[in-house]
Amino acid sequence: MLVTFKLFRYYYSASLIIIFLAFSNHVSANDIFVGKFTSLATPFPPFEEANIIEIFIVPKGDKYIVTEFTKGEFKHDFLAKRCDSKQDHNPMSLFAPGEVYILCHAESGFEKFVYSQNGIDGHNPSIQNLKNKTDESLFEKSYFQSQYYVFPFAFRKVDSFKYAPNDSIKLLSHETPEFKTLCKDVGVKLFEKPLTPVRSIAYDFNPKRISGWLGAERVELDEDGRTLGFGGFSKRNSAEARKVVGFEFTERRRGDGAGAATINPSAPYYHFPARGTNQPYFGVNKLSADVLAFLDVDKPEEYRKAPILQGAIRYQITLTDRRSDAVLGVQVFVVDRLNNRACGVNVDNVISPDAFIFDAINR
Repeated sequence: MLVTFKLFRYYYSASLIIIFLAFSNHVSANDIFVGKFTSLATPFPPFEEANIIEIFIVPKGDKYIVTEFTKGEFKHDFLAKRCDSKQDHNPMSLFAPGEVYILCHAESGFEKFVYSQNGIDGHNPSIQNLKNKTDESLFEKSYFQSQYYVFPFAFRKVDSFKYAPNDSIKLLSHETPEFKTLCKDVGVKLFEKPLTPVRSIAYDFNPKRISGWLGAERVELDEDGRTLGFGGFSKRNSAEARKVVGFEFTERRRGDGAGAATINPSAPYYHFPARGTNQPYFGVNKLSADVLAFLDVDKPEEYRKAPILQGAIRYQITLTDRRSDAVLGVQVFVVDRLNNRACGVNVDNVISPDAFIFDAINR
């Protein structure tokens, strides 16, 4: 039985979600398999009608690629890892004794799938006490004699189960048509060289389109284009670690990543002395840096969403020498946080605006 779960509590903000799926034959943790699941209709909108999803789980080294389809279209995938040792989490008490293995999200560590050879313990009070507002049981007893059951928002009925095709490479390469189109011509293009050394940089954007540089950060990917992390630091002795510029100062629009300055706080821009100088940043009325890194995106409305809800966004950073107005280079990359995908790496397996700037001013 395959279980997908989150914690939900009825009447509370926290909640418990578990998806139990029974297999007609034993499935090894190292097998490639696909389940086709139908959510149960419930009296709670918008879940009154069933919906169908397909989930592929494909071993990849010591991890697993978990991919979800809806109506035949790729919707979501993420990298998972085995975490069988985590036997102390709450849903474990719902399972009948027997073999259990768990897949967790590779980065966050949260449990995502549980394989239980012997299913759920139907006598568990947590299951028996799931009732609606009229004190009626949310589940018929016959449900527990079948293949799955848990909190209604998470229910999935096994519509069919079979081993996945042997073409595992195809399963590891899902892309939405939109993402594939946006990823055309991504990467770095270098143009003019700076005539004199660059000692300072300003970061800017059009405030009528976007609110700041927060989303244009370092993105680390695996070899299949799945996002492994945002921000963070380069690996020691990597090519990325050697592409670091020590600017004498940087400048940004007020409110872009920093609190109010103590000196001239209402100025449109803030001036940041180099780290380690122990000097406070302060407001300035106009930019004075040698070069300007200007950020724009193709979908401002998507960029304004919470990061976890952002779909595919195409970013463009244009680096200009303010002393000569020459364009030094352009970096274009795409990040789809909702589906854990990105393209446009420019150093190692990383999308790095810092590495792009280093390359553009050090030629």
